Amino acid sequence: MTMKEKSKLFYRNILSKYMVFFVFFFIILLILLPGTLWTGTDDTTYIEQLTHMGILEWVWMRATTWQPRIISDFLLALFHFNLPVWKMATATATTLLLLGITKYPEMDDTLHTPRIYSHIVPCSAFFVMCPYVISSSIVWYTGSFFYLWPTLFLVIALMPFYDAAVGSRSIRYGGLLLSILCSLLTGYQEQCAAIMICFALFTFAFMLYHKERIPKYLILQFILVCINVGVYLTLGGTEIRLDAELYWYKDYHMLSLTDRLFQGINWANYHLFNASNVLMFLLSSLIFLTVLYRYKSIWIKIFSAIPFAAFFVSILPIQSLLSRASKFNSYLEGQYNFSSSLQIAVEWLLNPTISNPSNFSLGLAGLCPAFFCFLILIDIGWLLTIAFQSRRHGFVNMVVYFAALASVYSLSFSPTIFASRTRIFFAANTLIILLIALLFKELDGCTEILTKKWFRPAIAVLVITAMLFAFEQFSFNLHPGAQRF
Repeated sequence: MTMKEKSKLFYRNILSKYMVFFVFFFIILLILLPGTLWTGTDDTTYIEQLTHMGILEWVWMRATTWQPRIISDFLLALFHFNLPVWKMATATATTLLLLGITKYPEMDDTLHTPRIYSHIVPCSAFFVMCPYVISSSIVWYTGSFFYLWPTLFLVIALMPFYDAAVGSRSIRYGGLLLSILCSLLTGYQEQCAAIMICFALFTFAFMLYHKERIPKYLILQFILVCINVGVYLTLGGTEIRLDAELYWYKDYHMLSLTDRLFQGINWANYHLFNASNVLMFLLSSLIFLTVLYRYKSIWIKIFSAIPFAAFFVSILPIQSLLSRASKFNSYLEGQYNFSSSLQIAVEWLLNPTISNPSNFSLGLAGLCPAFFCFLILIDIGWLLTIAFQSRRHGFVNMVVYFAALASVYSLSFSPTIFASRTRIFFAANTLIILLIALLFKELDGCTEILTKKWFRPAIAVLVITAMLFAFEQFSFNLHPGAQRF
């Protein structure tokens, strides 16, 4: 082979295995981002404030009178509403977030299919998350700094802990330094800081259980996170905001702890079953396929099929699909209403928010949707422990999954549980995409998926669906004053 041929082969391998889909992903994001501010939101307020203050003065004012999100506020003020620069930075940050996610399944480098598939799956999964979550966490100028950037820092900072928890020990010096740096930046957003601290404590306990020595760099990272969370908590803005936020839920203090938890859990579950249902369907599909190929037990297969079936039904346009049956019934004697009855039944079963503290007339049957949806999500957690060949990997990934749930269930303790809308689900959706990437690798390991007739058509359907979601987002952004929270 000549030097020229070797050079061509080298660059072709680089493009096919590593970067080509991320370049494509970056370009899509640049097109997707409208580069406009949302009128009547915090964008307008912060512009007015920053015209009269310097960057550091404004950040300090925010930290002591509202909320100490120092890193996010500093970045927001630093870009100073320069929208072309912000678009480039936001597209880069989102691409790095997905690139970071793909590094988790590559830690032990046992992927059998071409690596581009392990990039296509999580990148496509990103676009099928709830469109409102993407809008409020990435498309919105202010939201991108409060949700996208902290989640990027979290994904990078968690790598050494995940690496140690699964017993891989594959992280390199450069990645370790970057993770330590990101640990400094993670402590100034509540959800990300809580996930970071809890997963770090879990890693330490898990390693002690396995009688393994805890590396010093993990202890250093944990100390850095705790110091920065301590700084966050000691600044005065947090208590001021908690009092001010009662404006959004004036009866919040009248709820008992049980009522708050019940309301918060049901609201989060409603989002997963009705807004991020396509993303959850992808997760449950990968679990179902992995279990199907790995186990012979009919009972395990049935338990894995339940979440798959539930989320499959949740994404079906039942009313449209059964419209022909309704028209047929109209020619018969009697009122059958087959289509509308099934639609109502599905919407009732997948709506856990029917159960709420202000509804006293439901009875035990009325609690069924809340319990049904919660049990489905708990079932997914158990299935994750058995879907992975390594029980250690399975248990750690179950913890990641419950960390995603806990990050939104924790909103039970905030009066802004409903006022914050969908942007609070960005960190949870990101961790679900991480699990999707890990499950795809596991499915690749338990069967030769390239030889399966369904594999390439399934990948094509996923990519087309992702592109349709992205196009819908882009089309909506073209409308003047388009805002989605």
